[in-house]
Amino acid sequence: MSDDDFLEDDDEQDTAGHYFQSDAQLSEADRKAAKKAGIGKTAGNVIKLDSKINAIIADVDDESCIFVAESTGQVRRVNLVNGAKDHIFRGPAGVFGCLAYAPSGITKGDPVLFAGHWNGGIYSWSVRSRKLIRTYSGHAEDKAVTALGVKALRPVERNLLISGAKDNKIVIWDIGSGSILQSLTNHTRGVLSLAVGTILDHGREAFRFFSADSLREIRVWRYKASIPASESQQEPTKGATSVAEECTISDAHETSINALHLSTTWSDDKQQVDHLWTASTDKTAKCLEMTYSPEPSKEDDGVGEYRAHKVSQLLQHPSYVRAIAVDTENGLVITGCEDEELRVWDEETGELVHTYSGHFEPVTDLVVLPWRNEVVSVSFDMTIRRWSLDRNVMQKLKEEAKKKPDAAAQPKKTGPALTAEEEAELAELMDDDDD
Repeated sequence: MSDDDFLEDDDEQDTAGHYFQSDAQLSEADRKAAKKAGIGKTAGNVIKLDSKINAIIADVDDESCIFVAESTGQVRRVNLVNGAKDHIFRGPAGVFGCLAYAPSGITKGDPVLFAGHWNGGIYSWSVRSRKLIRTYSGHAEDKAVTALGVKALRPVERNLLISGAKDNKIVIWDIGSGSILQSLTNHTRGVLSLAVGTILDHGREAFRFFSADSLREIRVWRYKASIPASESQQEPTKGATSVAEECTISDAHETSINALHLSTTWSDDKQQVDHLWTASTDKTAKCLEMTYSPEPSKEDDGVGEYRAHKVSQLLQHPSYVRAIAVDTENGLVITGCEDEELRVWDEETGELVHTYSGHFEPVTDLVVLPWRNEVVSVSFDMTIRRWSLDRNVMQKLKEEAKKKPDAAAQPKKTGPALTAEEEAELAELMDDDDD
């Protein structure tokens, strides 16, 4: 996708192009213009940028800031308190589509910011100096890097970067050296999202991670790094690594899975339960409850094996779900949709708690900031917006909305007339053209 996909509704816009637009397209343009001029101006404590925004992550070293990936070859650090947005990390022209962050606690010094580009490259910068550190090249050229994750392995002093791209490949990198540790080619369609789990066995530094693609498949992976037996070494030795696929889940959704979010709990008998939240083009978000064998086998090298999954929550939407985040402290799930809305759900019951409206283009990503009791959203409408996750605040807003019948009667975007499968195929063709 390129910046040409976004047409700003300027007063100077030439109306000659309307000759090629249908009545439905003209009506949709009018709706967006009205929304932009109305609630779009202020809703969500809006911060306006100059290009489409594709991804967002928190700056965990500074609770007042976030990072956003833009469609103009740069990543921007934005201060949510004072609105400052002049800290820019520059890369090549084109679209940055995903982000990851290695905080000072991992790097033992200067935090590092990572961004995946649609040219197939991954770029890293020093957060303090904003200087480019390294370019990671391991994915196919001009196949967008769509997902990133960071994992620290302390005993072996190895920090990992995990990337997924539209070349159907997942690559695991050593952040320190920039070298490729392993490439995984099990996916048969473009990888769209990743979720990295907790350390399972500190003796062997094992952890799980999950990947999802445009074919609707979710793959469960197990990473293990061996630790040298000698305890007399002055410097830790980076041991051998192995990654194995535990299972493929293909029955959770009907089409592309756009986002994953992982939260982990422990049962009464101290067994790990992973709650994998998914967002899909089939207009649903789901929670897959993943369970594992209670006792690790000898062959499993100290980690219980995948046993089963079940859908423990189903959230229906009127349009494609692009983004999902979980607020574990408040027991909430937040989804961002093609229809421009943010929806807040009760994590346990699946009840819709509140709907936030303000964006006038699709919501592309979300991040929960528990220290602010807020969720922050970004969109193709070039804006960053903050929304309260306080249940009392949302209940009050919901009651006030009931008193405004005119606002409730405004037409809502429900998505294109194509089926979910048709839209997914069309999107992939468009992406290939843009690449």
